[in-house]
Amino acid sequence: TLKKNAETYKGQAQSLQGDAESYKNQVTDLQAQLVEAQKALSEAVNLSRAVRTIDYANAKELASHFPGSENLLLDILELRQRRIKWKPGGQSPQEGFDSPSFAMYILRQKRATGIEPRPGESLAEASRSLYDRLPPINQPRTGDLVFYPAGYAMFYFADPREGSFVLGITPFGITALKSDFAKPVGYRQVQWR
Repeated sequence: TLKKNAETYKGQAQSLQGDAESYKNQVTDLQAQLVEAQKALSEAVNLSRAVRTIDYANAKELASHFPGSENLLLDILELRQRRIKWKPGGQSPQEGFDSPSFAMYILRQKRATGIEPRPGESLAEASRSLYDRLPPINQPRTGDLVFYPAGYAMFYFADPREGSFVLGITPFGITALKSDFAKPVGYRQVQWR
């Protein structure tokens, strides 16, 4: 029976080693998630310093500065009223969006050219190639997209009174930010129908 007990303990030890390895992998995964969460929190704190207040009270007046793009501003603000949430890889207002997928959603809703869906392509897949699908420009105009290093794709608005701003989704939800909140990666021209 001593030999039988030794075999039992050996099997238990191997099982515990397997459990320990599994827990070690879980800890590694949780540490990576923590790093990502800390990064997102840091970005959110930095973004909070650049928030630009826009509400329905001043939206109509502000929209009058954007001939041809006034509905873009009002439509995005309407989505903000619905409290669309931030969700990496999200593909619908119900699910939430990340910044590029939100921009792609708006472009498709407003029927911009150059972003037509490819066969079998999801919104998330299309949004990852958004930067490459639109023509580059040196200076944005109202309604164009501004891309930032953290992966944000935001709609540009030139306000003659208070300075330019960008509007899109961030971890705060749909937010207007001063356009110089970060150095842009590039500008892309949007062809509105």
